Amino acid sequence: MREDAPRAVGAPAPAGAPAAALAASAERLRDLERRAFARPNSRGGAADAAAAAAELARLRALTPIDTEVRIAGIAQSVDPGELPEDDPDFPPTLGERLTATATAFAARAVRCARGLTRRDLRRAGASALALGLASTVGGVLHATAVAPPPAYAIFDFADQAPENERAPAGVVTIDQSFRERGALLLSGPHVFGERDDALRLAVYREWISDSLTEVCATIVAESAWPMHTTCVSEQSFRAEGVVGTFERDGFRLDYSWSPDGAHSIVDSTEGAETVEEIRALGIPALDALETVAEDVPLSQAVFLDPGGALAGPLLLGEVDGWIFVGALVRSQDAMWQPGDDRPQFCLLASSGQGGTRACARAELFLEDGIELQVSDGLLANWDASGAFDAGLP
Repeated sequence: MREDAPRAVGAPAPAGAPAAALAASAERLRDLERRAFARPNSRGGAADAAAAAAELARLRALTPIDTEVRIAGIAQSVDPGELPEDDPDFPPTLGERLTATATAFAARAVRCARGLTRRDLRRAGASALALGLASTVGGVLHATAVAPPPAYAIFDFADQAPENERAPAGVVTIDQSFRERGALLLSGPHVFGERDDALRLAVYREWISDSLTEVCATIVAESAWPMHTTCVSEQSFRAEGVVGTFERDGFRLDYSWSPDGAHSIVDSTEGAETVEEIRALGIPALDALETVAEDVPLSQAVFLDPGGALAGPLLLGEVDGWIFVGALVRSQDAMWQPGDDRPQFCLLASSGQGGTRACARAELFLEDGIELQVSDGLLANWDASGAFDAGLP
């Protein structure tokens, strides 16, 4: 358009126009917008709003696009011919106003998008991709944190508790121990291994408080006696599993249960494990035991299983109605420590009404001997040299 061409009323003044012309043009546009967006309360007001909207629409090529869209929406929503004769209140509906506003925002977004360079679009796409990846990773991590570990699948099977009909008399069973201490189990116990295994691993989940649940693993002897237990929090189990160690007199058990379900029991021992290795220690008391023949009645008198003695039994003395016997016995006939197969020296005592015993592995017997106190206070000692003594302390 040339500078001297006629200009529509209300159209923006051309660049370089006098300040007064610019001000007048802006004022005219504001007046048209005010009238177009007014809330008419009569037919005349509605007609004026429609006329102003139509005039603004004609100027749409010369005004900003967001104003153009808003004008078109209002002009279409106000029709003087639809105004009732006797209704002075006819404001634009809420839907019309929301539609006009939403359309304006959409037009502005399109205009902004058209102004973006390819570099801007690549940056925006990379940012959106990074945000999406971060959201996905966060969701996966959250799901992993709250999902049950694969190890818990064993609790889906029935009959988790071990059978107890073969439990030795007087031995606390695993399920009995839970009842006695009032434990509240959330899952289990599940016992790994075969019913006849000397040692098995039992696992379970226990409720401690509203904020603490523990995962436990316990060594079970003869499928009945909880021998040693280790517990960790749920969070620790998910991260590292539960790992425990039982150790006594050179005998060690390492056991574990992992979040992936793997479990293990590994035993290790120190010292002499066979009669030949014990002989190599040069213990005079063993020489004395091996010089006597097996005495079944004597074994029965001190409640030693027939055939349970590897050397002996040897009568050491009788004091105050008690008989004292020495023997080298198999581990299962000594003080009960399942899984430890090393022979042990035992000092056994019987009064005819009952009996008792004390046992020690070969290295401890060689170093300290064995001390045994019977029920009426009588104290007996037997050492590696073969010497025996009993009396009141």
